Amino acid sequence: MQDARLKIASVMALSVSAFISMPGALLVLLWWLVFTKRLKSIKNKRVFGMLVIFLVVTGFFITLSGGPGPDYIMKMIIIFIIAAWVYSTYIPGDFMSFSVWLLGEGMGFEIGMIAEMAINAIDDIIRDYYRIRTAMEIKGERFSAFSLIQTGMTLVINQLERADGQAKILKVRGYTRGGRYATEFPFDVAGILGAITAFLILLVSVFSFSDVFIVIQ
Repeated sequence: MQDARLKIASVMALSVSAFISMPGALLVLLWWLVFTKRLKSIKNKRVFGMLVIFLVVTGFFITLSGGPGPDYIMKMIIIFIIAAWVYSTYIPGDFMSFSVWLLGEGMGFEIGMIAEMAINAIDDIIRDYYRIRTAMEIKGERFSAFSLIQTGMTLVINQLERADGQAKILKVRGYTRGGRYATEFPFDVAGILGAITAFLILLVSVFSFSDVFIVIQ
């Protein structure tokens, strides 16, 4: 999808669909198979694999407590797959364009700027992670639970330092609130078809969730 409005709206619709019902989650998976490059849309497969392992462990404990662990695992993996797709297709300015178009040059600009900075932060965290792993391999150190904690703390500290630096730059430049941003949205036939399908899936998910709720009552 080239139109940021269609892309972000589709992601929102698909994420809600996958979260509220299992039929919706399966339809979202089918949408992903049809409208994306599938596994090619997952940039960092190692990081994604670690997230899947975390979800499986969390689902296991949910099952032990009497909850729907398998459903949770399936839904969250599909949501992460959609998130990985939108991350891989992200074009700098997508979130800013969408926010300014939707909410204007006041609140919209601020939300868009925060979203763009968050995407950049994710890139920084991933780069820092691989640098730390490379440094550990050079030193001959093994990646253990303790080193995982140390790595996590290092990533958090680095990101806090970057955030502080960005805040100081904005202050020096005299930023207070809002701003002007020229939005541009190319005509995207495939994006329109994908967005329409995503919202149809959302309708199906809402109705299936309502049926389950009625049965429970």
